[in-house]
Amino acid sequence: MIQLKKLFLAGLLCQCLSMLGAVYAQVQVIQLTPELIQLNQRDFYIAEVIDQRVQQDMIGFVQKGMMNKRVLANLEQGVAKCLMNYFNWSLPKKEDTHKAIILAVYQLYIGEKTGMFKETGWAKVSLGFGIKENGIYKELFKIHAQVENNGLDVTAAHPNRIKKAILQCLEGFASQTPPPLESAAMEEDTEKIEEMPVPNFENMDSPYAKEADIENSIFTCTSRKKGVYKNFDEFIHNNPSTLDFRVGLKEGFYAQLYDLQNKRLKDAYGFCDGENLYINTSLYSMKKDFVKVLEVGRYIAWLDQYLDNDDIVINGFYPYAMSMNRMDVDCILMTYDAGVIVPLNKSVTEQILHDDPELSDFYQSISLKKDAMLQIELIKKYNKKHPVK
Repeated sequence: MIQLKKLFLAGLLCQCLSMLGAVYAQVQVIQLTPELIQLNQRDFYIAEVIDQRVQQDMIGFVQKGMMNKRVLANLEQGVAKCLMNYFNWSLPKKEDTHKAIILAVYQLYIGEKTGMFKETGWAKVSLGFGIKENGIYKELFKIHAQVENNGLDVTAAHPNRIKKAILQCLEGFASQTPPPLESAAMEEDTEKIEEMPVPNFENMDSPYAKEADIENSIFTCTSRKKGVYKNFDEFIHNNPSTLDFRVGLKEGFYAQLYDLQNKRLKDAYGFCDGENLYINTSLYSMKKDFVKVLEVGRYIAWLDQYLDNDDIVINGFYPYAMSMNRMDVDCILMTYDAGVIVPLNKSVTEQILHDDPELSDFYQSISLKKDAMLQIELIKKYNKKHPVK
């Protein structure tokens, strides 16, 4: 009995400390310390940075404290200003012949995951390199990069991972043969180059939708390919890498995944049964099931309990997250361009609908009901009005 009381008090103390920390650390600010970038073939400098991401008030999350509470993260001053300050020092214009490049940020996302004996941190970056001619933006090159590594505490290394991913993109652009800037100067026919009035970058769509043909995008495909996705890119491109699997259905919208030897697969990003899409619940909780996606569009949505480490109990020596007497479910969203997963709470909803008065009125009519299915309907209405092209 005494031991149980000690465990209870320890759990209660940990939860109080976690909640207290949350008050003072709602957003983790990440700084990028400038360092001179050396490129072998450089005939450009970054003159402007445009943030093209859907969710612009964060770049992902970090895990803080003894209980690894998930805290939203953002670059200091936001992505556009932070990167512009970084490039002004790290990649300055040194010669009059250097051409001005507009950098479009389609994806900049960081995250962490805790295993039994290690943590994994990653940074994903998708950048477009373009020029401005007579008020017209012409995109010359687009590239994706991802940096991932393990450690005991990966939070402090996020700036280095971001800078390494950006460097890979810069090296990819600088190493093109013939150089994109040289090709653009010689090419009079610009039909193969994307054009868009400047500064109206808000209508620029996901690089995935533009680069993929109709069948290689979950937004436009006529048939979803059956298989298991190992990451977000495979999911978004309708391109599963594992085809041999078995689905064990559970109650409601949930399922479990097995290989042909009947070994349970817990670490896959998601899967498609040939018709429906499923996402791994471990992406936003400590569960290891897969949940059915109910809406696909600019925001991908489903129903589940979004559990962060505010929901903590102590089991022996190992902390784990669980829903504490919760009978409700959340409407959970994933952004189509970066795979950022968030619960559809009031602040997220207001941010999404800030420029849509009609749907804002609809939201006000349902907000007091706190019905997750009505929230799904709201996202369906939004996706229909703002489709991914």
